[in-house]
Amino acid sequence: MSIKQSILNDIRAEKLCSTPDKHHIQRCQKILDNLESLTYEQFIDTGHIMPKGHIIDRYPHRKLKEDTKTVCRYVGGFCIEFVGKDDFFWSYHKDKDFKHVEMTLYNHVKNTIDER
Repeated sequence: MSIKQSILNDIRAEKLCSTPDKHHIQRCQKILDNLESLTYEQFIDTGHIMPKGHIIDRYPHRKLKEDTKTVCRYVGGFCIEFVGKDDFFWSYHKDKDFKHVEMTLYNHVKNTIDER
């Protein structure tokens, strides 16, 4: 799935929630308008930290690690999970340095955009 499609799906999912985050929807739409020039700062500014239960309620099909406590969700529905005592996890990358995991996620998004 393309990044553009991921963002569109994220917007649709947010709109279907009982209490949609209109600010998140607007940020997603703004990013879509200028997707090729997405900067690291713009990407990380979309991050929202929320408890695991909130993510599960809002996105019931999302699979999270069993020991996830909290999640930081970004544009496109990408998430970094706060697992165990002090580890952070995204897809295949687990680290104690949140910024490093965040940069890995951003690089994945940016590389996927650039591959088109």
